[in-house]
Amino acid sequence: MEDTRIPVWLDCDPGHDDTFAILLAAYHPALRLLGISTVFGNASLEKTTHNATSILTSISAASTIPVFIGASHALSRPTMHAPTDIHGDSGLDGTLLLPPPPIPVTTTPAIDAAYAALKSCPQEPHGSSPPARSPTRPRCADDVFGITEGPPLHDPLAVAAILAGIGGEHEIPFYDYDPTAEQGTAQRERFEVTVVTEGTYEDARAGARTGQITAKLLPPGVEGVRIPRGLNIPLFWKVLEECVSQADAVNAAAEAEAASTLPN
Repeated sequence: MEDTRIPVWLDCDPGHDDTFAILLAAYHPALRLLGISTVFGNASLEKTTHNATSILTSISAASTIPVFIGASHALSRPTMHAPTDIHGDSGLDGTLLLPPPPIPVTTTPAIDAAYAALKSCPQEPHGSSPPARSPTRPRCADDVFGITEGPPLHDPLAVAAILAGIGGEHEIPFYDYDPTAEQGTAQRERFEVTVVTEGTYEDARAGARTGQITAKLLPPGVEGVRIPRGLNIPLFWKVLEECVSQADAVNAAAEAEAASTLPN
């Protein structure tokens, strides 16, 4: 039987937010997580790689979803110190429940693995990587999506956006129009997006525009970047909870199978 799920490659830096992105990509019935590549970000590359494999182990997916080591620093800049004031020294501070990962990470370069996996897909694949963020809860979560409580969710929102427009029971609708505009839902918005790349992390902490993203609204009908103004929040939470329940069920089945093999 043909696998009709949407193939996804997840490039991430776990990170509490990335934990939910991995969970959603691994257990959503419409998504097929081909693999994960880890990069420096919320913690050092060594720690984000360990976190990714530990998260997969905790949801009984370590043996089916491979992890590949990605970049430890920017292509043309020296290595930066991890911003430990955001996610803690480990990148996942706040829990001692995650298991040690039993499966070693492959030595295949992440970019080669991602290319091979995505190239092999018969249908158009999707990639998801963390969008720009601030040292506190992202403004998009508060101001745009109306999410003011709970864990940081910008990365699982990036995964959920893959499901926008697919139709059917698995779609999580995102809204790309200004509800206050005269045209309403008939006028979809597209933007020209610019990212300030000059400067260092220290410059950004001191107030420089490094990493700042600006978006310019394009004239009607002109193609550009789609920036959702909102989504079906109750459905988004419901889907995340369903993925947690699915992971719990798989864990319980794995534990029962392991117990059945123990000597009497």
